[in-house]
Amino acid sequence: RESYFASIEDSKRREPLHWELRELGDFLILFGEQMEMCRFVDAGWGFIDDRAFRAHVGTLRLIGNRMILTDIEEGATATRDPDDWGWVFSCDNAFVSMASFDRMAGPEAHRGALSRDAEGKVRDIEPLWTHLKDDRRHQAIPWLPHKQMH
Repeated sequence: RESYFASIEDSKRREPLHWELRELGDFLILFGEQMEMCRFVDAGWGFIDDRAFRAHVGTLRLIGNRMILTDIEEGATATRDPDDWGWVFSCDNAFVSMASFDRMAGPEAHRGALSRDAEGKVRDIEPLWTHLKDDRRHQAIPWLPHKQMH
């Protein structure tokens, strides 16, 4: 019961935390019309994708509901996704957006605004290709079902 109430309270939080980004790990990232995967690494202080951060880990800072990718001096504003209590980051350049998704259901099950194009068609999702994802330090944290945790 306490866990349920803690989740409700947590859903009201308007500022993401570094550890939370790392725990969520993989995010959807939309470049214009192209949907891809990206990943928060290094305890949520780093970021990899197949574009600006395919050869090195980018660093980031969280300041309230703002995320700053310090290597490229790009900022984004975090809001709660009304569909799943996850996070949506809208970059200041108005070209790039990111969204968390339910790891149990997978990225294809995401039903937020990023997942559909202007005509309502579901976007295809490109996997994360960068070689950085193969480094043990930057692999997605495996999710264990509750019964396997005990």
